[in-house]
Amino acid sequence: MNTLKLSTLIISPSPRQDHEMATYADRLLKSIEVLQPTLPLDSSTNLSPDEIKEATPQSRVAAVKVIVHSLSHLSTTQFPDYNDLLSLTFENLLASCNDKEADVRVAADEGLNHLINELYGSDSSRIQVELFKEIKRNASPRRVKAAIVRFAELAYLIKPQKCRAYVMNLLPLLTAVCNREDEGIQESLIATMPKIVSVLGPFFSESELHNFLKNLFEILVSKLSSSRRMAAECITSLCHSCLKPGIFYSISLEKMLVLTITQDASPHALIGGFPRP
Repeated sequence: MNTLKLSTLIISPSPRQDHEMATYADRLLKSIEVLQPTLPLDSSTNLSPDEIKEATPQSRVAAVKVIVHSLSHLSTTQFPDYNDLLSLTFENLLASCNDKEADVRVAADEGLNHLINELYGSDSSRIQVELFKEIKRNASPRRVKAAIVRFAELAYLIKPQKCRAYVMNLLPLLTAVCNREDEGIQESLIATMPKIVSVLGPFFSESELHNFLKNLFEILVSKLSSSRRMAAECITSLCHSCLKPGIFYSISLEKMLVLTITQDASPHALIGGFPRP
């Protein structure tokens, strides 16, 4: 959960800041506090669930709606702390996508979609950064899925001059996410990797592409069918979108043949080597 103390975000009145903007910002911050569990004053590192106080599910759903409405209103103003509030909002809504109550998860998911649809025209770069930060946290499967799906949908908005920087920073994170043995994450990668690499693929260096493919080929012999399927789809997408597709398709085919003809090849390697009919 967010480590930034909400009390450090000061809403300083100024001649340009009217009472209405300050009211919306105050409501947003108070609603974020509702989403965050309250720990006892003498809390230790090992707390039982009963020692952690949470607002009711209805209160959390209401808080999510207030947060979305307040940030939507502030996006049309010149509020000084708007960027900080946007960051707090996305972090807490993404965290709420892993709430134990389904109603809260649905509200958070709908809230994220609403904000992205409303703000992507003016704040796409900031939203991409917040989604990137969530992928970097590599937290619960629901949170990772919520972030990577939305990042992929907005990937086409990444400016060409920023693509190389994204490749250098995102590639280790994608490698870590691909290594997770969670079926929900793997299915998300199957759907999102083509959208991500269609934009960033041409900016991969050959060494980066070789290393990423090497990691995917290791996953291709996994015992989990969902992992093998994810690795196969990602390999295909990477080869298709890189600057030298013919060369990397040939390299990949050679590696798959090696997997299938080795004397000690496991059934998983045989299945993973030829994932498509």
